[in-house]
Amino acid sequence: MTGLQALKYLREGKKVTKSTMGSEFYAVVLTPEKDGAPYTRIAWVLTHEVDENWVQSWCGGDPFDGSDFLMDDWEIVE
Repeated sequence: MTGLQALKYLREGKKVTKSTMGSEFYAVVLTPEKDGAPYTRIAWVLTHEVDENWVQSWCGGDPFDGSDFLMDDWEIVE
């Protein structure tokens, strides 16, 4: 799917990934009210993390590059 479609699904609370990322990571929106994040942001989260505290899972990870949305290689995870 396109990057714009991926943004739409993220906004709806879905998890998305890029086909080049394999099955190791997915993108998710972290929100202060729900996740304890300091501000709303998109983050890459490991798929094998059993910890639902995504903020902790994200710490030390790669920052999300907004230019990823310029590519049309996105897939819905759930």
